[in-house]
Amino acid sequence: MNKSIQSLLIGALVCCGINVSSAATYPTPPAKSAYMTNQQTSYAKDPTSGTFSGAGNISCMINLMAPEQHVGAGQYVALIDQNLCNDTSTSTTSGGSVGSDPSWVNAVLTVTQNTDSSIDVIGSLFIQKDGDGRKKNIQIHGTVWGGAAVYAPYGKWTMKFCSSLASSAAGSCDDGSGYVSVDTTGITTYQINGGNHQAGTVVYTSPTTGYGIIDDTSNSPKVSGRFRFGNGIYLWNDTQSGTQSCYDPSLSNPNVQYSTWQNYLYDQNTGAKLAYTNPGFFISEHGSTNQIGEANYDGLNFWSQDTPAQVNATTVDGPDGTAYTVHKMPGTLRKVTTNVGNFDQLDGLGINFGFWGDQVNGVYGNIAIVKQICNLSACQSLSSSNNIGLIGTWSKSTSKFTFTGFADWNNNGSITNFPATAVSYSDLTGNTYKIRGGGGWINGANTNYNFQMSQWNCSGGSCGYIVYTPATAPVTKQSQLNIKPSQLPAQTLACVGGMCPKWTTTLSDVSDFVGSPSTSKQDIGWDPSTGTPTISGHAIDWSSSTLNPNQQSHYYNLYTADNLSAMACTANGGSAGAAYCSNLITSPASGSTTYYTWQSGGQWDSYAYLTSPSGNSPTFDPPINLSYTVPALPGNTASYVGSTISFQSPQPGNLWVPGHCIDSSGAQAACNSSNQWVSDVNIPFAQDATGTVNKTNSDGSATSTSYYVKWLQRGVYFTTLPIAQCSGLDLSAASGLTLPGTSLIDPAVAQQPVPSQSVFQSKPSVVNGAAQ
Repeated sequence: MNKSIQSLLIGALVCCGINVSSAATYPTPPAKSAYMTNQQTSYAKDPTSGTFSGAGNISCMINLMAPEQHVGAGQYVALIDQNLCNDTSTSTTSGGSVGSDPSWVNAVLTVTQNTDSSIDVIGSLFIQKDGDGRKKNIQIHGTVWGGAAVYAPYGKWTMKFCSSLASSAAGSCDDGSGYVSVDTTGITTYQINGGNHQAGTVVYTSPTTGYGIIDDTSNSPKVSGRFRFGNGIYLWNDTQSGTQSCYDPSLSNPNVQYSTWQNYLYDQNTGAKLAYTNPGFFISEHGSTNQIGEANYDGLNFWSQDTPAQVNATTVDGPDGTAYTVHKMPGTLRKVTTNVGNFDQLDGLGINFGFWGDQVNGVYGNIAIVKQICNLSACQSLSSSNNIGLIGTWSKSTSKFTFTGFADWNNNGSITNFPATAVSYSDLTGNTYKIRGGGGWINGANTNYNFQMSQWNCSGGSCGYIVYTPATAPVTKQSQLNIKPSQLPAQTLACVGGMCPKWTTTLSDVSDFVGSPSTSKQDIGWDPSTGTPTISGHAIDWSSSTLNPNQQSHYYNLYTADNLSAMACTANGGSAGAAYCSNLITSPASGSTTYYTWQSGGQWDSYAYLTSPSGNSPTFDPPINLSYTVPALPGNTASYVGSTISFQSPQPGNLWVPGHCIDSSGAQAACNSSNQWVSDVNIPFAQDATGTVNKTNSDGSATSTSYYVKWLQRGVYFTTLPIAQCSGLDLSAASGLTLPGTSLIDPAVAQQPVPSQSVFQSKPSVVNGAAQ
């Protein structure tokens, strides 16, 4: 049946029973260890989940307050970690949250028994920091008649609530109010916040079948439709677009997809969660407990929901009350370290490719490839003015690339998918495509690659390209770290090859330093006291809305004097050492190199860091480097199966595994607020190789340390089926349903008294469902 409805009905407290496999070479942690006992919860992500999950999260918290243990006992205090219930908790995919800290909710409740043997649960919740970063008071009135054992399939209860911002008057309900009812016949829910509402009704025809209707105006665009679910099948009719979708709500379908936001590492012997020494900390407004962001190895991150006053703060407080000074740069300086292998390390990885080469029919690189393998109008209309990334994989066994679409970086990364097309290495480097090299990155894994497919060579008075084979082509894996200005001494750097900055009367980008190879460079000054690279004393700062009204990101490779010496090469038709082959640094044939990059102008390009009252910056540990061999399990992208991937863990609960974004149909799409992130690699809870990751050194070499992995919170995106497979589900009954409305909102809930903070902070009688 529809699992999002199921998760609501059981209070979003399903603890997924996973069969733990065991092998002689893998330890079994103690039965009461964190690894064995930490709860796992899955949340379905389908068109109905937004309507039904919100009230389910609150009912989950009520369950963790153990009201049945306090009937007639008077007022009591409970403490709940809302992360155990919140299906929108997230450790973002690209750097994420400091994130394993509990998000505590203080509850003050009174439980009484009614004449019909039901119990009333009346009281208030205080949330220190909700998902939007704000403090809230929630007044609740729940009535419970019994659980699923008495009232199949999911119990009988109602819940009414009024949520108010802590900065507003108690009972203002300015964060929303709502009603939900569950009984043996179905569900009714209605929630309203400002001018938007979420309304839905479900009718059971059996414990595992039924139909329903929803209308959700809080989404953009609005979600409205009818649905019907049967055994192993689910039909959704979108009345906004007039389209229908058929789903297989099964976790065994190989095409099921997951988005995991809590993924922890555990000691294989003790089962304890791995301790991170200095992973980072949350920051608050100066003089306040209102949390507004986080500080970690990658710098300072202000949450986007916060006000400009918070984002522009010059002083913030750490968790111990220390007042830190905020330092902001108009761009991000990164240290890039390279390690070289061959094409074998790309085997099966999903990569956003960028190819470069000679002109083919007036275009180059990615565009030259796409126009020859894709007949769609979106492909054929591409020109040299387009900036696209080519989506695909490399196969070691076939020596072929398989391309499935492209991302248009001039159009917010929108993705055009086309039929999968294989192109051999030899064809790409031949006269059909004339590709000389390229690079790419893996979404979500903080991993970049550069590769040479041919090498410029001058011998006997003539110059030309020598083509590598996949086995001999140098493929450079790049690791990048954001660094503070003080971590790079004052010196003159250089930009050479590709686009470089230039100053005349204003800042601009030019390609004067491009050639085969380039014979000139642009000197760049670096002074750590200013924290910004310069040209003749002028800052390379693209953060101005006047200079850069579209917030376009400007990116430059910056090379040291040692880099310039190492990249000296023979100019085309010229003398030895008169040109700069930058690829000798970015994609060396062997060994390791280090250079720097500067990025400025984009929405997320600025960099901020903290200093303490003594002038020192807090110390944060870099991410833990890990490797994992991907098994053939449902949810793992086929091209990754059998591959050994490298990734990082920056903080507890956060693994930077590869992934991509999908639209409502499950097709790959641009990552934005309308689409959803899913992981290409999902690690199961298992005491064997499939549940084990290996720690590596920064250069990728193996260590003797391994960890178990256990996911605790994840979203499930079920497989889309041909619509004909849902032909047996009749939606006519759902058409006769009436949506619930405002008449269900009980104004009396907003009149319930809200306790003082001293009462909320009293010693709790219950913590996460356990009596104290």
